[in-house]
Amino acid sequence: MERKKTPRQGKGRFSWRHIFKIDLILAAVICLTLIAGVSGFFRSKDSVQNRFTVGNNKSVIEEEYGNYQSLKNGEKYTKKVCVKNTGKVPCYVRVLAKVTNPDTERALSIDYDQTNWISSGDYYYYKQAIKPGASTTALFTTLPPKKDISDFKMICYEETVQSEGSNDPITAFDKVKGN
Repeated sequence: MERKKTPRQGKGRFSWRHIFKIDLILAAVICLTLIAGVSGFFRSKDSVQNRFTVGNNKSVIEEEYGNYQSLKNGEKYTKKVCVKNTGKVPCYVRVLAKVTNPDTERALSIDYDQTNWISSGDYYYYKQAIKPGASTTALFTTLPPKKDISDFKMICYEETVQSEGSNDPITAFDKVKGN
């Protein structure tokens, strides 16, 4: 008696119907896995408290000077200009020290400290960052006139910027908008 071969018997061949069922089952498993993963992603919640503070750089200009309306040739007049960091972060300092009358400015030989300060444009930049509570060295200390000056007026103005993120004061101030 001879046996009849069925389509399932033979050398490992499957029918198209059987392959279709396996593919359908695999597709369903993949879809369910993706749906579970995506829904888990959208349902998960994490909370993080972002703690940051804005730096508080405050400073005051400290001046020591007399009330000089006129200056006489051959005499030295004291005028010390320093900046104190009264804030909570280290900062760079720049000072605008300008004699209001250009003729008067030419008649003075101001002793600018070129060791600790650098001149760039209209400003003098203190080379080091000033720690909270510390002060700069004096930008200058005396005003010796080369000739008699009858009308003396000088403006001293200071600005600070946080030192973090910069290696020198000029770069730090260049990062600030408007400069």
